[in-house]
Amino acid sequence: MALSNQEVNKQIQHMVSFIEQEAAEKANEILVKAEEEFNIEKGRIVQQEKLKVMSQYERKEKQVDTQRKIVYSNQLNKSRLQILQARENHVNNLLEEAKKSLADIGNDQGKYGDVLKGLILEACYTLTETTVLVKTREADKALVEKQLDVVKKEYEERTKLSLELKISDEYIPSDSAGGVIVSNGNGRITVDQTLEERLAYIGERTLPAIRTMLYGLSEGRIFFD
Repeated sequence: MALSNQEVNKQIQHMVSFIEQEAAEKANEILVKAEEEFNIEKGRIVQQEKLKVMSQYERKEKQVDTQRKIVYSNQLNKSRLQILQARENHVNNLLEEAKKSLADIGNDQGKYGDVLKGLILEACYTLTETTVLVKTREADKALVEKQLDVVKKEYEERTKLSLELKISDEYIPSDSAGGVIVSNGNGRITVDQTLEERLAYIGERTLPAIRTMLYGLSEGRIFFD
């Protein structure tokens, strides 16, 4: 039985509607999927940029922290050096004051004579020569001559060696605080026993102990003099 034109048109319209609906649904599905993919990609890009920003921030923060530590370390070292310099100056001032007081030693002839004797005797023990020359200040010549026999006797008793002591024709400068310079017979080996030299030697030997006495032990110190 043949369909009428109305029925044919109706079926065609029904098919068109179905196709349009299916196309609309497919388009909507594509749009939804595209939007979902867009949101995922957007999220990925946002997260990537966020991580990038965080990484840059962390790197900058580390740079700032490193710079801060460098500045702090430099300032700390500078302060330590200033403290050490101030301490060194203070100790040197103490030694300088001691140096100025050396001139007072010669005021007491009895004590100064004993000092000269000890200095000459120590030099003789160091040289272990049979003949020595003793150089002194011109002002101390007579006092030194009085000590020679005493030194000779004590040295020979202790060492069982003979010793001849002579006063040098040369003198220690008059601005010296005192003491003697003792040498072997030909003058090639010399022992400087001037008061200034003895103070310098004592200062060098006792400087660490003086620093410890004044300022205490250093926390970072490992070795001790």
